[in-house]
Amino acid sequence: MRTQLSRLFKDYLFLATLAVLFVKSLLLVGFLYDPSHTYCDYRQAARDVLPRTCIYLGPLLILLSFGQLLRNRRRLWLFFAMDAATSVVLLADLWYLRGFGTLPTFAIFRHAKEAMAVRDSIASMARPVDLLFVADLVVFLAAALLGRKLYRNRERNVPAFAALLVLGLGAFFYVPAKVLVFRRADSRIGLYNVVEPNRTASVLSPVGYHLLTIRSWFTAGRPIRLTTEDTDEIRLWYEQKDEHLPDNKYKGMFKGKNLLVIQIESLERFVIGRKFEGQEITPTLNGLLKNSLFFSTIYEQVGDGLTSDAELLANTSVHPVRGVETFFVYPHATYNSLPTLLKGEGYSTHAIHPDAGTFWNWVIALTNIGFEKCTDSAAFERDEVIGLGLSDGSFLRQVAPLVRKQPQPFFVFMITLTSHNPFNLPKEHRALKLNETLDKSKMGGYFQSIHYTDKHLGIFLNALRANGLLDNTLVAIYGDHQSIHRWYRDRIEQLPITQDWWLQNDLRVPFIVYNSSIQAEEIPIIGGQVDIMPTLLYLLGVDSAKYRTTAIGRNLLNTKKSFAVIRDATAAPYRYLAEGSDEKAKEEAFKGVDVSEKIIKGGYLKNRKP
Repeated sequence: MRTQLSRLFKDYLFLATLAVLFVKSLLLVGFLYDPSHTYCDYRQAARDVLPRTCIYLGPLLILLSFGQLLRNRRRLWLFFAMDAATSVVLLADLWYLRGFGTLPTFAIFRHAKEAMAVRDSIASMARPVDLLFVADLVVFLAAALLGRKLYRNRERNVPAFAALLVLGLGAFFYVPAKVLVFRRADSRIGLYNVVEPNRTASVLSPVGYHLLTIRSWFTAGRPIRLTTEDTDEIRLWYEQKDEHLPDNKYKGMFKGKNLLVIQIESLERFVIGRKFEGQEITPTLNGLLKNSLFFSTIYEQVGDGLTSDAELLANTSVHPVRGVETFFVYPHATYNSLPTLLKGEGYSTHAIHPDAGTFWNWVIALTNIGFEKCTDSAAFERDEVIGLGLSDGSFLRQVAPLVRKQPQPFFVFMITLTSHNPFNLPKEHRALKLNETLDKSKMGGYFQSIHYTDKHLGIFLNALRANGLLDNTLVAIYGDHQSIHRWYRDRIEQLPITQDWWLQNDLRVPFIVYNSSIQAEEIPIIGGQVDIMPTLLYLLGVDSAKYRTTAIGRNLLNTKKSFAVIRDATAAPYRYLAEGSDEKAKEEAFKGVDVSEKIIKGGYLKNRKP
């Protein structure tokens, strides 16, 4: 046995693969420390990783130990396969990190079909430095193909396999054992935590993090059982949340009016009202502000589901579940939603998307949320495709007749698509006159894409205005999430041409409520997308008793509270934005996220009348 174990130290390919994967893990951790995740802070990573070398080697030893069970060149090809597979996962981690600010759980890889639909967006996350994760594979492959005699006479080494497996498991479970068995106080650095994956990965290694999150493949979507204590706690939270304020002038201003809600892809607050070289970026939206309530300090609150989470927030006033895509994992959750409440007021309800109904599970999710009818891309002629699908120009032109035919009063919910990253709008649609450097940049592409969508939004609204329908309709428009600042921060900072107003990423999205009868008013109260539903219901005159104990958000037109809870991977995992620093209010706001999870995962509203 001693001879067999000594052979392990002469297995140079095993040692080289172990060293390479260790270095790649260190590199990924280095990217975690850079806010834009485009530069590798290898010095900080080395300071954090080297003291935990045994922990990082643990999962790698577990993976590579199985090579000792194979003979000859089969062992070589297994090492190559494990190196390649691990490299692909680490690259996927890095690109996901740049897009979402956090590492993915293993369960997210189930949605590869949706990822392929946005492959151009994913590809735009790549940077030249990423080649470090695959450079060794070229050398490995060349050596394997040219070195025909490599690993010709390798015997199965069972004792080495057993030794590596035991060592790997021991190193890997060192931190969990320290926390669970020995009850060490420094548990922050230990166990897998779905809401703090970046921290967990830096402690247990990226590979170790994924080995632990494999359990999410099996447990994601599993409901939780609420105790009597849980339900009592939720009821108490709602009681404390209620401000008991008298009604004001906004109550029922548009009672009985139609409601048209438009979610605009990637629309950030910073472009509203802005000009570049005398050209308005959003002339349609700017024009609407003359007859709108403009909520100018609204923050995105989406999680891993991004656009789908914005749909959830606006229509249910509930935060998405942490660490998963809520529409995928909990498509049948029970809500007291905007379409359900308006249906109770005699409204017809209709959700319209330019995507296929199966994309991001939206038809199942929105049907369950309460929409009577869902129309997807199959209902439209695909006469012009830009980026992810049907162009906004074609979509909005074809949607106008559907809206006009909708039984009144109606609630129509729709989203746009063309302004999705990577902002490669075709030349014939780039109407803004930008200098060549800016026009070829991501920022220039973003300006052009938003301007294009804004233009066709204006055409669409004019089509509704032509027969008087728009005057009888309350139009709500908001952005789903930040985009140019989320994915291309490094490229913005590197532009030779910059403006202060486009450099700052403040996570705000516009929320505009329009009707021709409104006198322009800016409402600067701090809020989030979770507040959209109660605010609209107040304007439409729906009795707040019907949603007071189910909506997490608040009515922004009748509140003394100015705050938002936003998803922030650097703040583990939420950040509280507010006027003042009331710790009790902060605790109450964070509690709303926990209540949301119990509504979705625990079925708090199922078989319960508000």
